[in-house]
Amino acid sequence: MIFADIHCHALCGSDDGPENREDMYKLINTMYDDNIRYICLTPHFHPGYFGENANNSVTAFNDLREYVSKKYSDLKIYLGNELRYNQGCVNWIKEKRCRSLNNTEYILIDFHDNQSVAEIIHGTNSILNAGYVPILAHVERYTRLNAKLKLISELKENGVIIQIDAQSVIGQFGFFTKLRAKKIIDARLADVIATDAHDTDKRAPCMIKSYEYIKDRCGEKYAKRITFDVPHAIICNKYSGRN
Repeated sequence: MIFADIHCHALCGSDDGPENREDMYKLINTMYDDNIRYICLTPHFHPGYFGENANNSVTAFNDLREYVSKKYSDLKIYLGNELRYNQGCVNWIKEKRCRSLNNTEYILIDFHDNQSVAEIIHGTNSILNAGYVPILAHVERYTRLNAKLKLISELKENGVIIQIDAQSVIGQFGFFTKLRAKKIIDARLADVIATDAHDTDKRAPCMIKSYEYIKDRCGEKYAKRITFDVPHAIICNKYSGRN
């Protein structure tokens, strides 16, 4: 089984991911060993937190693309951003300062872990109203949302794509985060599992373990859907909500 990952921080010198080329290559090698064959690299975007990192991201991406082309014939990489929500952040998208995923209509957006439900709803609506499709990053980690299935279902019905981190699924972000992830997955409300990988140690990719856990709980069809079918369709700008 191969996987598609639409949320990771593997570019060096762009955010809180790898600090240098060697660590970047090491992380990509680990992702490949974890059966990931499609990777959309998503450095954080928020000028107040990470500065204007667009140029650094492009430089690292071009370096990585050359490395991948020489080492792996079956690994495809793409570029995007993970947008940290801020009032007025839609302008960053319209100004092309913040990238969509692989130049598609999909925007990966995250919030503070303790952001209010009202702000999450307002933020995702602002992305929708601007003509983009928000992918709500690591939904299981928002403590105030607290995996409330009715609220998450309403977000989905409104057009929001629900993403869960692979590490959360297998308990590496703590017991309660795992419980919230399990609750969302058991209700079949998760659309995408992504690595959110930053390194090969504390924030390492673990897609195989996550896939096996979900397959055992929910069956192979759903496990494949959220680890490959949907994220791959998003990268290709072909996700209809029914893939």
